[in-house]
Amino acid sequence: MGMTKIIDIQTELLKRKPEDYPVEIVQNGTLPNEKQHVTNLANLVQDVVKHDLQSPVLIIVGHALVDNVCKLVSTISIPQLV
Repeated sequence: MGMTKIIDIQTELLKRKPEDYPVEIVQNGTLPNEKQHVTNLANLVQDVVKHDLQSPVLIIVGHALVDNVCKLVSTISIPQLV
């Protein structure tokens, strides 16, 4: 649903947050074909199109991105369940 509503999500967030507010899109998280892209609210939709990001995605919004929280979490090894 996130990607089908990405324009609405961007519009609503821009009503409450500045254009330079950080956003990360994680496509196919935890899978071998995972893609990540960090951007800001002003460029969100444009970057989604430019980098061909498609569902399923996780949209992370906020300063945790610049505080390296997401970088730390992405380095944690989680065993795959079969």
